[in-house]
Amino acid sequence: MDPNANQKEQLELARELQFATGRGDVVSEVDVARLAELVLALDEWLQKGGFYPERWRPRYNQLVAENNLLRERAREADRGQEYGGYPGGNKPGFGDMGG
Repeated sequence: MDPNANQKEQLELARELQFATGRGDVVSEVDVARLAELVLALDEWLQKGGFYPERWRPRYNQLVAENNLLRERAREADRGQEYGGYPGGNKPGFGDMGG
């Protein structure tokens, strides 16, 4: 399947249906069924690990980058808290107390 062609057709059909209903026209059952078919096909494609349509990728890539940054910050925070948050991550020993 070509997710770019699928999404393009979805958008064209959605705009046609929106325009028709906005004028009060009766919409084609064939167009509604085709739009449903396209939506379900793209969903199945993505669920099986297929790539996103080009139009969605910039936002998807941005979200992945933000998610990776948040995960790294959480890991860094966890490392700092490993020993109760002591400077340098070093837990003081008995010899370090009040000496």
